[in-house]
Amino acid sequence: MVVMLYVAGLLFTFLIAYALGRVVGLSQGRRKAEAEVPIMLRSVYQLESRCPICDDGREYLACDLQNQG
Repeated sequence: MVVMLYVAGLLFTFLIAYALGRVVGLSQGRRKAEAEVPIMLRSVYQLESRCPICDDGREYLACDLQNQG
């Protein structure tokens, strides 16, 4: 009987620790994604020479913008 309670207590503790770790990990992952995704999208748009606002298929090259007065 005591062994069964001991095993049940260990299992309960393990499940609580797992649940807390999962919640903390998900929140940290969301925070990291919120910080990195805009930078990643901006670099992709610049490499593809696309405008993320109008996205009309025209190319917006940085050298062309510098040569226009």
